[in-house]
Amino acid sequence: MKEYFYLSWFYKDEVFQKEMLEFASNKKISSHLKNLYLQKKDLIEKGKSICNQNGVSTVLFSDANYPTCFKILERPPWVLTYKGNLNLLEQSRKLSIVGSRRADPEVLYWLNKNLKTMDNKTVLVSGGAIGVDQEVHKIALRENFPTVVVLPVGVTKIYPYSLSLIISQFFKRDPLSVLLISQFYPDQKVFKSSFYPRNYVLSAISSQLIVAQSEIRSGTMVTAKYALENNKDIYTLPASPWDMRYSGNLKLLEEGAYQLIDLNLIQR
Repeated sequence: MKEYFYLSWFYKDEVFQKEMLEFASNKKISSHLKNLYLQKKDLIEKGKSICNQNGVSTVLFSDANYPTCFKILERPPWVLTYKGNLNLLEQSRKLSIVGSRRADPEVLYWLNKNLKTMDNKTVLVSGGAIGVDQEVHKIALRENFPTVVVLPVGVTKIYPYSLSLIISQFFKRDPLSVLLISQFYPDQKVFKSSFYPRNYVLSAISSQLIVAQSEIRSGTMVTAKYALENNKDIYTLPASPWDMRYSGNLKLLEEGAYQLIDLNLIQR
């Protein structure tokens, strides 16, 4: 019966989520789910084969090692594909950091200066995008922090390409220090619609989210919105009210986010 969880590789709409919640809670399979499974059975088997061929693992909602941080979500990812150390999601010290793809050099300088002062057992979590996200992963590599990358694509199709160069160095150095994780079909390419569900999953991993830099209309602000829905603490860097590149930071501060002064204080 657990094979039905693989359907979430293909469906994420509200009706599907409601039926999956019923299935996960009561093991009640609707006729609609049965029909969907029959339609996707061959693709599910193909996806599992792709995972096996590429050294990629899967974990289902019903598995004993399914990550605790996702179990309480209203819309949990029913199946996750991953490569690396899944146990990083169970570490007590995790910190999610996101921000603009067009990051201000001053923000990148601040991250480099301050992150290296933290306990290097802290797991640094981000989404792998160019800009702030990749800078977080680069710092983790250079300063020997473990890192989690939440992908908007399948695990065998790392996006963007520059991220693959960073990740390959992690696996060469220590495969236990890195986790690539995705809720998408193992070889799915990037789609605009993939970023919202990726941001939702990313927002659930740590109890704290740092928004380093963001405009009001951005994927970063979507991640912050999801984090607030899941009762996470939001921290953001102070910024000039005249610089629209930080308009999201200012909006979050207006709405009650914490102004970030000392990184070490938020890990205590």
